[in-house]
Amino acid sequence: MEAIERIKESGMQLASGGIIDYPGQTLQMLAEDIHLTWKLNVSWVPIIPYLPVPGTPLAEEGGMGSLDLCLRTISILRLLLPDTHINAQQPGKDPKLGLTNPEGNAKALNAGADILFLDLLKDQAGAFRVIEERQPINMDHLESVSSLSGMPLSFKR
Repeated sequence: MEAIERIKESGMQLASGGIIDYPGQTLQMLAEDIHLTWKLNVSWVPIIPYLPVPGTPLAEEGGMGSLDLCLRTISILRLLLPDTHINAQQPGKDPKLGLTNPEGNAKALNAGADILFLDLLKDQAGAFRVIEERQPINMDHLESVSSLSGMPLSFKR
């Protein structure tokens, strides 16, 4: 907690979020995570449902985390932290699309998320393989999500 306070005192932006519905996570644990995120008054909340990575110990313990629980968590965080950015990079029902599923992204925006990240270095990031056959997020994707969510694109900091 001391390091977190130093980060905030320095003027840097602090991000804190989490992985929702990983094997063994209880609703009590999730509530405590949400409370801590609110207490820290962060500037950005990266949050995703648990995505099992083949070959890791947790992958053997369960499938993908609940999309519904993740969307509900986004909505709760939006109510608690109205001025905080919450990422909309969310999977849909097909985990092979990873975080680039337009429907998953649009649902997250409608639940209260407000930012998507554009993959500017897709060639350099090509070797990043946490999600197999990772798809970069490009302008076509952002326009698709904008259309699905009914929200205009805005490029601001």
